[in-house]
Amino acid sequence: MSPSAPGVGGRALRVAVVGAGMAGLMAGRVLAARGHAPRLFDKGRAPGGRMASKRLGDRGHADHGAQFFTIRDARIASERDRWLAEGLIAPWRPSVGTLDPESRPLGDAGDRYVALDRMRALPARLAADLFVEKGASVRGIERSGDGWALALDGERREGFDVVLAAVPAPQARPLLAPHALSLAEALDRVGYAPCLTAVVRFAGPVPTACDVLTSDRGPVAWAARDTSKPGRGDGEVWVLHGSPAWSRQNLEADPDGSARGLLDAFGRALPEPLPAAERVLGHRWRYARVERALEEACLFDPALGLGACGDWALGPRVEAALCSGMAAAERIDAAPAPGG
Repeated sequence: MSPSAPGVGGRALRVAVVGAGMAGLMAGRVLAARGHAPRLFDKGRAPGGRMASKRLGDRGHADHGAQFFTIRDARIASERDRWLAEGLIAPWRPSVGTLDPESRPLGDAGDRYVALDRMRALPARLAADLFVEKGASVRGIERSGDGWALALDGERREGFDVVLAAVPAPQARPLLAPHALSLAEALDRVGYAPCLTAVVRFAGPVPTACDVLTSDRGPVAWAARDTSKPGRGDGEVWVLHGSPAWSRQNLEADPDGSARGLLDAFGRALPEPLPAAERVLGHRWRYARVERALEEACLFDPALGLGACGDWALGPRVEAALCSGMAAAERIDAAPAPGG
C-alpha cells in the first residue's frame, strides 16, 4: 500500500485502533497509507488475535486459532499476491477425511493459505510498520477536549480524533455504548460460538492418512496435523477444535483439562490407538466463530469519530476481518474530520 495524501479534509487524523487482530491491522495499514496516524492497542503479547500460535517448548509452534484462510475479494487478493511474492504465506493442500461416516467432509473452499512458519507470522509482518502498544487493555473511552482518550489500567492515552474498536462485538459494545448507543445496539445482532482447543505433540504418527479430519458429531469438530502445513517443523503435532455444543458445555472448565477431554474423544473416534501424547496444551476461545454476522462492512459515526470493525461484520473468515478493517479505514478517510 503506497502512501497518499489524507482524505476529504486534508488533515492527518490521529486514530486509536483498539485491537490488533487482522481487522485492526488492516485498518491501521490502510489509514497509514492514506496519510493518517493510527496507533493500535492490543491486550495480548503479540498482534494477530485468532491468527495465533502456541510455542511447544523448544520444539516449534502450533496454530491453535485460525487454521487457514481463503481469499475471494479482489482487493484482498492483491494483498495475498504480495504476501505470496514476499514468501509470507503459501498454499496448504491437506488430505481431508471425516471422523465418522455420517459427517460431511470439509467442502472445497478453493486454495487454503497459511503463513509460513506459523500463522502468527503474517500479523507480525503486517504490524511491523505500525505503532502497536502490546499488553494494553483498554477499559473505556472518554471525551478529552475536542477529541478522545483511552482509559487503560491506571493510565490514559489522549489526543485522538477517531477511535475504532477492532475487537469481538461483545467487547466493542461497552466501549461504544456510553457515547454511541445506536452503534452499540447494532452489535447485539452478532452471535458467536466458543471453541475449546487442544494442541498435542505425539510420540509417533497418528494412525490416519488424512491431514484434516472433521466431524458434525461429538466433541471434536476439527482435527488437523499441524506439521503438514508448509514451513512447519518435524514431528507429529495435531490441533483439535471442540464443537460449538461441546465447547459451550465445557467453556468454564480448565482449558488444559478440556484439552485432555478432546484428546480422549479424538482417540475414541479413530480405528487404531493413538501414540503416546508427549505434550498437551489447551486454550479457550470465548469468541471463536461468528455464527450470526452483522451483514454490514463496519460501523462508523463520522460526527462522533467512533466506529467498529471485525469479522463479526461480514462472516466467520479471516478475509471478512480484512475486508471490514479496510472498509472502516476507508470510511474514516472519506469522512470530514470530527468536529470540523
